[in-house]
Amino acid sequence: MRSIFEYTDFRKFLHDFLESKKAEGAPWSHRFLQARLEVKSSGYLSNVLSGKKNISEEQARKLAAILSLKKRELEYFISLVNYNQAETLEERTRFFRELREFSLGTYAKLSPERLSLFKRWYYVALVELVQCRGVSMDTEVLAKQLIPNPGVAAVRDALADLLEWGFIQKQQHRFVRSEPTLSSGDDIQSLAVANFQRETIDLAREAMDRFSLAERDVSCLTLSLSAESAQRIKQEIRNFRKKLLLISEEEHNADRVIQCNFQIYPLAKNSR
Repeated sequence: MRSIFEYTDFRKFLHDFLESKKAEGAPWSHRFLQARLEVKSSGYLSNVLSGKKNISEEQARKLAAILSLKKRELEYFISLVNYNQAETLEERTRFFRELREFSLGTYAKLSPERLSLFKRWYYVALVELVQCRGVSMDTEVLAKQLIPNPGVAAVRDALADLLEWGFIQKQQHRFVRSEPTLSSGDDIQSLAVANFQRETIDLAREAMDRFSLAERDVSCLTLSLSAESAQRIKQEIRNFRKKLLLISEEEHNADRVIQCNFQIYPLAKNSR
């Protein structure tokens, strides 16, 4: 059975779930599920699956518990129910964005052999820069648009690599990105990615002198936490990254490229 994150209809998900359980020989009939939900009406589930009847959020949460959905799956299921049962276009749009944030949308997760994209910071910058309106194919112009300017020769080599690796392509009188929004994935272990992160951290430090406050945002937090809370913060950062990717994916009038870094690391030893 497909992952719940691939569904855009909670009724279809429930139908497929029940069918998969039946195929395994498990007693997941409509009557069995209705008894677990403490519903007396014999046609309740049939009416829900056919779209004749909606379910409340309380019933949706009961269903999620009965189906043993994990926390993130449960949250997605609730958003799915809300999306399918939304009465206004505004509500459907809001809940659809929630679904996109839970799932990976069209983000292409790079395979280990394609992590060469992170060879230098300006490789990734060029992939994004070609998405901006009115960007020239002239190597010297592209080099001048990057901050700091890595040099014409470096940009020429980078463009040749990106074309060869399939990250960009030529289209009439411009370069275009060949793939949707790219992601290395969470907690990827790669020397190329580690070097890329070091370079962008150095660029962030230089940005404090290079750009005015109106052009940058630098902020810090120092916190005392348990191991569990630290893990929660890591997950919140991952979720926020995906929200930013979604904003970028929906952009149709880009005119700049920005770098957004997130760091979390110990400042004191574990006291236990």
